[in-house]
Amino acid sequence: MHKNYQAQTRKRSVSTSLSILVSAGAAIAATGTVNAQSFTPHVYIGGAYGVTSAQGDFNGQVFSAGQSLTGGNTISSIRSDRTDNGSKFFAGYQFHRNFAAELSYVDFGKFNGAYQFSGPNSFTRQYAANWRADGTALDLVASAEVMPKLTVFGRVGVMRSSLKYSLNSVPSGFDPFNAPTDHQSRPHFGVGLGYNITPAIGAQLGWERTTGVGRNFSFSNADPDRSNGKLNYDLLSLGLTYRFR
Repeated sequence: MHKNYQAQTRKRSVSTSLSILVSAGAAIAATGTVNAQSFTPHVYIGGAYGVTSAQGDFNGQVFSAGQSLTGGNTISSIRSDRTDNGSKFFAGYQFHRNFAAELSYVDFGKFNGAYQFSGPNSFTRQYAANWRADGTALDLVASAEVMPKLTVFGRVGVMRSSLKYSLNSVPSGFDPFNAPTDHQSRPHFGVGLGYNITPAIGAQLGWERTTGVGRNFSFSNADPDRSNGKLNYDLLSLGLTYRFR
């Protein structure tokens, strides 16, 4: 008796779940049909401004590189400031209600650091550096409306990054150093919220990251001029979008 009741209860639960799924599927399909009829592919442009950060163990990379030094030289101290303001400009083509292809230029800003050599006879040498990171990204952007005028979106793609490293403060008798600009193709992704102010104008709050920009800091690699730190670069920004439709 008890087993029959449990079996009947499970059957009713399964039946109810199936009914809900069928009803939800029908509603989504109907909504999709209406949306598909009202959607028009269009081009959009925009810009954003916000806060950037360089994420990763830069200090650890420099100390690790110092272990390869000879003649009693060591890295005795290091500091780095890895936040700045950044911006982006973008243009995209919304080819589906939920998908767009987007091309963007992102400027992650300028970051500063310094490290100190110590060696025999208590000598020290202080070096101060700065580096700039930016790049051009091509992303697939997926979006969905979660309530009237409000959307969530995510992006994934690749960035052609550019990293410029310079020593702008060196010991007396040494020349300032500008490393060759390092170009790489790196993963780029992000998430955000969008709000439609009007049918043509929207606001966006977004976070995005480009991973593994640069090369591990080294004094002894085959190409040490380009081995000036490998970090992830983030941008948290607020921007505006204009749609041509």
